[in-house]
Amino acid sequence: MSSLQVLPFVEALRELGIDAQRVLADAGLSRAQLEDPTARIDAAVGDILWASAVRESRDPAISLRVAERFARGAFGTFEYLLQNCRTLEEVVERANEFMRLIDDLGRVELHVADQLTCLRVLRVGNFPMAPLGVECTFALLCIKAQELSAARKVLRAVHFTHLNAAPISRYGAHFGCEVQFGADANQLVFDRAALDDLPGDPRLRLVLEEHAREQLARIPEAEPLIHEVRQHLLEQLERGTVDPSLLARRVRMSERTLRRKLQAAGTRYQDLLDELRAQLAKQYVQRPDADVAQVASRLGFADPSTFYRAFKRWTGLTPAQYQRQARGN
Repeated sequence: MSSLQVLPFVEALRELGIDAQRVLADAGLSRAQLEDPTARIDAAVGDILWASAVRESRDPAISLRVAERFARGAFGTFEYLLQNCRTLEEVVERANEFMRLIDDLGRVELHVADQLTCLRVLRVGNFPMAPLGVECTFALLCIKAQELSAARKVLRAVHFTHLNAAPISRYGAHFGCEVQFGADANQLVFDRAALDDLPGDPRLRLVLEEHAREQLARIPEAEPLIHEVRQHLLEQLERGTVDPSLLARRVRMSERTLRRKLQAAGTRYQDLLDELRAQLAKQYVQRPDADVAQVASRLGFADPSTFYRAFKRWTGLTPAQYQRQARGN
């Protein structure tokens, strides 16, 4: 993801009186790294940043407070471009076209049913997203939508796939509607006609699009092989089996060649596998029906004890401790 995602987050923490430097240090980042607008940061760092922000603030719903502190224009050209679209369909099209300005794998989707429209956020290949990052994104979208069209009055529901770690009343107070956790998709649900006529300036949007394309040209392309390997690893993990030889065949090369090419791209097969396992494990253990032995098997661990040790290494907590913390107990 782009440093444009992290810098406003850090500024918001600072305004809230939270030690932003310590949060950055926990994620192995420095303020200097964020000053480069073309800098890219591993998306997995998002979980670390939010977990640190919760520890420093002692607020499991810090995502809502951070969203309220984002400065206008914090996301640069991308933000202003979307604000000058005239319809929600146009917003989604432009967001996906220029999403790489802020996130290499981010996507937005519209799902229309009867008089309701669902706006969903996800990552390509189902790459995991930090739960509090999703909360913050939705909180910010609702603030922006209210500024543009008073959409808060017609927002029907907000759905999150993860479990809430703070009292649900806090989320209801922010969004002003029904909030559901443990849902099938991360989405905002509102009346279909709510955002049909937005007050954007089409001529200014065209100017901003030209500028956005120039910015995109300066951003290094993500390594296609890494993205492809991640997608195949996710498919394997969803089936509960991890087979490097099968993965190598899927990307049309030998295991030895695959490992060499990944090393040349600055990573390793095991690093990518651990990264995805860690993020999926944190999602799976939060589910109400979570069974640690089943989670271990689903993620391709030979036995639960190996999974326990890995989970403790990833989070500093046992699965049961993490589950209790995530549920706000």
